[in-house]
Amino acid sequence: MSNRLALTSLALSALLALPACGDEPLAGPDAGPPLAPVTDLHGRFALQSTYTLEEAPPEVADVLAALAEATAGPDDPSRYLVDLVVSRLPDGDVRWVAQFLAPSIAAYLQGHVDDIAPRLAPGVRALAAGLTTIATQFGTREELDIDAQGGARRTLTALEFAGRVVDMPRVSVTAQATLETRTTPASTELRAVISDHALRLDYSQLLRLGFDRAVIPAVVPDAIDLGGALAALVDCERLGALLAEHLAIGSTGLYARACTLGLAAAAAEIDGRMPREVTLMLSAHGSARAVDADRDGQIDTLQTGAWEGAGVRGTFGGALR
Repeated sequence: MSNRLALTSLALSALLALPACGDEPLAGPDAGPPLAPVTDLHGRFALQSTYTLEEAPPEVADVLAALAEATAGPDDPSRYLVDLVVSRLPDGDVRWVAQFLAPSIAAYLQGHVDDIAPRLAPGVRALAAGLTTIATQFGTREELDIDAQGGARRTLTALEFAGRVVDMPRVSVTAQATLETRTTPASTELRAVISDHALRLDYSQLLRLGFDRAVIPAVVPDAIDLGGALAALVDCERLGALLAEHLAIGSTGLYARACTLGLAAAAAEIDGRMPREVTLMLSAHGSARAVDADRDGQIDTLQTGAWEGAGVRGTFGGALR
């Protein structure tokens, strides 16, 4: 009898030792390994950056002044067109008469602007506004290569203007990249920090590419250069017919050809004032939120990045390729 009581007491003690219902279960074979600490920043990231310059280089003012000439006067754009036509007429009586009567011809044509060039004035203003914008605001497509020691190489591969991507020759610069933990009262996050560096950019090329590939097509969709844009904004045949009728000397074709040649010369003049050999140094440093989305210990996304430097500010972000 005493042996049976001892066994019963032993079994009861074992039952009491089992975990109660609702206690945390023991880790089973399905429990995964702990998450890897985030320490790895190396790899190639595809970045998109945007930049805003505090002011455009002074060389831009000259080409903006050339564009403004089409609408600067009180009787423009008609006087502007008359002067272009007169400048391309052959020497002789027709040219002498047109030159002598230029002010009255301009006043006459001003009443027919809707027939010959309804979009010229707003079109030229839009071209000037677009050039002003790209002179201080543009984007870039980039590659950021970071090696295991934190050496970083930024390479620009394309420019972006208002959503239009334009290929360009590759430009590179080296810097240093590190991971830092930053703590605020609200959160703790990892930041990828890019050291000070200066990216040398051909500003003349930037303006030319942006103007030809983004600004002009936005104003005149079928145009590929300024000459084509101006030609599309003026009906030279209608202009020639009005001049021939009004002056009663010279033919429609003569004035129409002079109009076409004059617009081409105006485009060449404006193009000739575009800046040449102007270099822009994008001196900056930056940092971005570093995200390990798949929790494998390697950073795969850079978010809400900011570039800061003298005379320039910008944003950037991208993902590991």
